[in-house]
Amino acid sequence: KPVKSDSYEAGIRGLVTNHLNYELSLYHMTLTDDILTYQYPDNTRETVNAGETSHQGVEVTLSTSVEKLFSAAVNYSYSKHTYEDWQPNDNVNYSGNEMKAAPRDIANTRLAYRPAFLNKGRIELEWVHLGHYWMDDANTHQYDGHDLLNLRANYFINSSWELFARLLNVSDERYATYASYSARSGSEYAPGSPRTVYAGISAQF
Repeated sequence: KPVKSDSYEAGIRGLVTNHLNYELSLYHMTLTDDILTYQYPDNTRETVNAGETSHQGVEVTLSTSVEKLFSAAVNYSYSKHTYEDWQPNDNVNYSGNEMKAAPRDIANTRLAYRPAFLNKGRIELEWVHLGHYWMDDANTHQYDGHDLLNLRANYFINSSWELFARLLNVSDERYATYASYSARSGSEYAPGSPRTVYAGISAQF
C-alpha cells in the first residue's frame, strides 16, 4: 500500500547579536502504512506495511564569526521515532517501541581559525556526536553512541593551487557506523575507520 503522511513543521531564524545567528525548527510527522522489514529468527525477512509510526523532534543551529578570523557553528538535533502500531505477527508486537538505529540526539560543532600565514586558508576542528540508539526493534540491545574529533587545514599557494590535509578520528576511537542485533546472529557492528590522514594538492584552471 502507499505510505500516507501527516507532517507539520515550524521554524524561526534570526540574529541574537551582530555576530551570532540562530535557526530553530520543530517537526512532527505521522506515517500510516509505513513500509518496514521484519526479520524472523532464521534471518529471513519480510517487508510489510506497518500500522503507524511517529517522528518528532527539534533542530537548532548557532553560528558566529569574528572579523573573518574565527568562526564557530553548532548543530544539534533531538528526535524520537516510535512504532505507534506495528504487530508483525500474533506473537510479536512492537507498538510503543522506539525504531532501531534511530539515535535521539546528534550534534556537530566546528571551530575554524583563519590566520594570515595560511593565505585565506583555515584550520578547523570538528566534534561529531552520535547518541545511543536501539539495535533491534524489540528494544533489548543498545549501541552507546560515539564522539569523534576531526581536524582539517588548507593553504592557498596562489589563486590556482591549494594544499590540504585532514586528520579524521584524532583520538583513534573504536566506533560503529551501524550496529544491529538479532537473536540468531547476536550483535553486529560495521566498524568505523581508525585514525586516518589525508593530504593532497588541488589545482583550478
